[in-house]
Amino acid sequence: LSFVHMGVNIVGSCCGSIPEHTKAIKERIKGKKVKKRKDVGQGFRLAKARITSRTETIEFGKEFIPIGENINPTGRKKLKASLKSTGSGFEEVKDMALKQVELGARVLDVNVGVLGMNEIELMSKVISVLENTVTVPLLIDSSNEE
Repeated sequence: LSFVHMGVNIVGSCCGSIPEHTKAIKERIKGKKVKKRKDVGQGFRLAKARITSRTETIEFGKEFIPIGENINPTGRKKLKASLKSTGSGFEEVKDMALKQVELGARVLDVNVGVLGMNEIELMSKVISVLENTVTVPLLIDSSNEE
């Protein structure tokens, strides 16, 4: 898993994951070496995890960071239809992104998993649209490691 080689120290799964999925992740990273973090006392490790966009950098651990999670087609028919539309300008995605930022989201979770669609291609298009719509960092939410 390339993200382990990039220095990722914590790996988990999302609320929609089944135990078998989480176990499969664990098995794939078993034995991989992780970068040691500086011990700052009482067993705590110092880490400066950050997420960035072109114009904003947010450091985790300093304060509560609201993450907008509405760009997810699960249970959202209008969004799913927008994602499936071949000539789509992704207006529904843009509207959802702007609304979440307006309501205080400092990071946007982006999930485009729609049955029968090429998730990699769709994610690339949606990210491009969002980067030209909002300035907040995007959190890629996908079960596809590519």
